[in-house]
Amino acid sequence: MFKIYRHISETWVMTNEVLQRLTNYPEARVSKFGIAFSNIFYNFRLGFSNRSEKRGQFLCMDLSIFGSRTTANISVYFKGTNSKRSFKNVTDRSEMMILPIKLFMDGLKDGKCEIEIKGMFIMDRDEYPAIPRSINIDYGLLENIEKDFEIILASENGKEEKIKVHKDVLIIQSPVFEGMFKSGMEESISNTLEIIDFNFTTVIAAIEFFYGYQIFDHYNFKELFELYRFADKYLIDDLMDYITLFISYRISPSDVAEIYNLAIASNCFTKIKDKCFDFLVFCVNENIPVENSDSVILKK
Repeated sequence: MFKIYRHISETWVMTNEVLQRLTNYPEARVSKFGIAFSNIFYNFRLGFSNRSEKRGQFLCMDLSIFGSRTTANISVYFKGTNSKRSFKNVTDRSEMMILPIKLFMDGLKDGKCEIEIKGMFIMDRDEYPAIPRSINIDYGLLENIEKDFEIILASENGKEEKIKVHKDVLIIQSPVFEGMFKSGMEESISNTLEIIDFNFTTVIAAIEFFYGYQIFDHYNFKELFELYRFADKYLIDDLMDYITLFISYRISPSDVAEIYNLAIASNCFTKIKDKCFDFLVFCVNENIPVENSDSVILKK
């Protein structure tokens, strides 16, 4: 069983005209629909209060979640009022939240009221989602084709290792390799490349990925970041996208500090750094314990 955490942050803008319609017409409703994750949807609904003593002075808001085995904790901030309301542990549909119309009116600026929605969806899953590949190769066609390029690197025991690969596979995966082979550089003539700035584990993981293997569960986060650095150097978009999704599924209160610090140190993993930053800020604001939080210095 795995828990996948998905942080959301968005703004719901309502004009003064919409607010007036909500207060004057009992049947009026407005909704804010969103997607938290694959097959996980949510909807905020705002409308007239049916309670006679609240009529004309209050609006009702509720939150509905469409998706199984999902819990949401959402905070709603009324910009310009320093006011906040929260939906806690919603799994299906929340209770109605009674909100004074004055809260919306006090937040009006230039005829608009902005509501910031920030929260966390926690999804229980039996396995992590499959990650699609943007490059698909028919590897069966390569079985009878000789590998015509050699990568030289130092193995884990320090000895020199030579790894045979198909030149065409490298060309498909990386414009850097493609440019190398078409430019007439020494590597394209000798059909060899020595890699000295990445270790054996990193290069082997990349080559395995080129040939369709994409099970990274046995790599730790530090190794994955090093693999991302390799992909960044050789402009391997398919691998960078894959690692980004792979790691994003694993951002949680227990791992976000380590991932964020590695992203800061790597200086090339902006997407993950930003995801971790937003996750950490939400945890701080909502008093959610974060493992090893004392090791984190937030930098946007």
